[in-house]
Amino acid sequence: MIKRFRLQDLKLQNIIFYVIALYIVVMLVTQQGSLDAQRKAYEDAVNRLEAAEQYNAELQKQREYVGTEAYKEELARENGYVDDDEIVFTYDFG
Repeated sequence: MIKRFRLQDLKLQNIIFYVIALYIVVMLVTQQGSLDAQRKAYEDAVNRLEAAEQYNAELQKQREYVGTEAYKEELARENGYVDDDEIVFTYDFG
């Protein structure tokens, strides 16, 4: 025979157990969302740190290059300077 559910059959212990179980489930779900947000923030911070380290390495290489004679020569050539033993050709298209 099928027994029908009646509210009077619930005992106080069962009600307390179900309330506590529901509370735990709700807390787990909300904590999971919080953990996901923190994990994403951590990954973003790690990515920014890696990008900053790469940029720092590039700046360090550029700093070392700026002090060399090759850089000075390159800068001088960009500004139109030539060595004493070089011949400069100019063309007049006018």
